[in-house]
Amino acid sequence: MQEINKVRPNSEELLESGHFIEEEESSLLIMDLLQKTRSHTQKLQQPYVVKSIHNVLQLQYLCYTLMSLLDGGLRREVVARLQIDSLIQKNGQFFLKKLVEKRNRGNTHEAPLFEISGFLFLLWKRERKVLLERNGMKEDSIMSLWISCHLKPARPDIMVDKMKLLIKEFNPCLQMNKLDLRRWRISSVFERHESQGPNMNGCNETMSEDLVLLANYLNTSMDCIRNHYNRHCSSNAQKGLNLLQPINTQMNQAFSEFQESAVVVREERLNAQYPSSPVMGLKRYVRRTLDQKTHEREFEAWKQERMRQQKQNTSIPSFEEIY
Repeated sequence: MQEINKVRPNSEELLESGHFIEEEESSLLIMDLLQKTRSHTQKLQQPYVVKSIHNVLQLQYLCYTLMSLLDGGLRREVVARLQIDSLIQKNGQFFLKKLVEKRNRGNTHEAPLFEISGFLFLLWKRERKVLLERNGMKEDSIMSLWISCHLKPARPDIMVDKMKLLIKEFNPCLQMNKLDLRRWRISSVFERHESQGPNMNGCNETMSEDLVLLANYLNTSMDCIRNHYNRHCSSNAQKGLNLLQPINTQMNQAFSEFQESAVVVREERLNAQYPSSPVMGLKRYVRRTLDQKTHEREFEAWKQERMRQQKQNTSIPSFEEIY
C-alpha cells in the first residue's frame, strides 16, 4: 500500500542536509582520500611501523570508500560484496565480473571500472595477502575482498558505515551513503540535460539514449531512474502547469490587482517566499580547500555563526540534530 504524504526531498534540500554534495567539493573529497591512501600506504611500507590489523584495515576502508565514490552510484551490494577474483582486465580496461545481486534486478553484467579503481583493488589485495599470511592464512582462505578485524568476511553495512565516517572526517556536515550517491549522480545527469536547453538539436534523443546507458550500467530500469532516483526539480513542472492552466492578459491583471489589495500583507508574502528555516538561515558548510588547517578554521567559524543564529532563534535545531 502506498504511503500517504511520504516526504520526498528534492536535490536542494538533500544538498543542504548533507546527503548531496557539490561537484567541486566532491572532487576535493576524492583528492583528499587519495592523499590519505597514498600516505597510509607509504606508512605501512616503513620497516619500523607496527602493522596491526586495525592499522592495515584502515587502508581497506580508504580503498572501499574511493571505489564507492568513483563507481557512479553502483549498487551497494556490488562493491561491498567483491571477491578476490572479481577484477578482470580486457584490452587494457578494468571490469568487475558478473555478480549475483538481489532477486528481480534484471540481468547482471560486467561493470566497467576506472583505471584508478582497478589500481585500488589491486593495492588492497596485495596488503590483504600480506596480512593473512602473517596470521597463518592463505590468500584464498577468505574469498571476500573486504575482511573484518577478526579475519572474516566484512559485513556490507560495516563497510558503508566506515565510508560515512571517512566522508564526515572530510566535512562533518556530509552524511552521504550509497543510495545518496546514486540519487545525486542521476539527479546531476537530469540537471545537466536541462541546462543545455530544450532547443538543442537531438537533445531529447540524446537524453533517451543516455538513460538507456545509465539503466544498463546500474542494472535497473529507466522507470526507476526517472521516478525514484532523480531528485532534480525540473522547470518543466512549471511549464506543465502553464499548459494545463493558461493565464490570459485579463486574468493576469486581475491577479495583480488582488495581490496588491493588501488582503495578505507584504511581510506575510515575503515570509512565505523565504521561510525561516534552518536550511534558509545558514547554508550548509561546504569545504573549499584540501589544506586541513584552513578547513578546520573555516568550519569552526561557520559552526560559531550557526550557534549564534541558534541562540537568536530557538526553533533552529542544533548542529548535532541535523548532521
